[in-house]
Amino acid sequence: MPQNRGMGKKGFFILIILLLLFLLSNYMFIHTHLEHSYLMRNRKVFAEQKQNISLLILGDSHAMNDLRQGDLPGAFNFASLGENMEQTAYLFSSLLAQNQFHPKILILPLDPNTLSSYKNERFLDEWYWKDHLNFFKLAKDHHDPRLYLVGIHAYVPLIGRLSEWVIPPVLEHPGPTDEHAQRRVAEQLGGATIIDDQAILSLQSIFHNASQNNITVFLVKFPLSHAYLENILGLGIPMDTFYENISSLLADEHYILLDYQILFIENDSLFLDSDHLNREGSRILATRISQNLSKHTDLYMTRNLSEEKG
Repeated sequence: MPQNRGMGKKGFFILIILLLLFLLSNYMFIHTHLEHSYLMRNRKVFAEQKQNISLLILGDSHAMNDLRQGDLPGAFNFASLGENMEQTAYLFSSLLAQNQFHPKILILPLDPNTLSSYKNERFLDEWYWKDHLNFFKLAKDHHDPRLYLVGIHAYVPLIGRLSEWVIPPVLEHPGPTDEHAQRRVAEQLGGATIIDDQAILSLQSIFHNASQNNITVFLVKFPLSHAYLENILGLGIPMDTFYENISSLLADEHYILLDYQILFIENDSLFLDSDHLNREGSRILATRISQNLSKHTDLYMTRNLSEEKG
């Protein structure tokens, strides 16, 4: 018996040491890797510039990649890869609560997968997002036990799949090939609910907050390649009906829709891959959007003129 007790104590101390080593490794992973990620750097830049921001860009990789804030006067791009509409809604609310931040324009993407169940049931970069939303509360509100695990990953990222914690992750950019488009469309829309109820509720909450703060919302249909759109049709998803349904669901909301979905459909040279633009494409898109913002909002036009004079 004394020998068994000694073995038990030894095993207990070994477990304690292993736990401490794991916690130390988790701490080091956060402070040497995650805290120096793109998202964290972008958050710090926002804190420095927020009083000068008149145009806020939120959303997923389409907004993040296809609109560079330097191409649009007074803009700040807070979009992130894989971001879903619920994350965007919480982020928008969190940003509006900050002092000295009074944007006049909000740009959001409205693409075929923006409101899908595939997009809105996934939460990437949980460690970063824990500062904007409570995953444990979400799990309770949505009756979704899976979100408890997401919450644990948020605080102990080392136990997650490390490939998902690289911010931003390494992406393939093979050009707008049919193979890439087929894979992306199948992943994003194959078997998914195209218009998710929670995504619509989140979007409506964004509209409500924008209205309360006198912010004009622009929904942008970002350019997609011919190959991507062809593969959507191959799934039997009629785009006209899809957008008509969204318009009906948002009938009581105030927003301006900017449609650039087929803007570059005949020009593959402007795409990085089947659904993201390259640098030249993003510059052209920013010019088009800037022109439309000036048409629809006197404030943005006045800002442009004052900056040109300065």
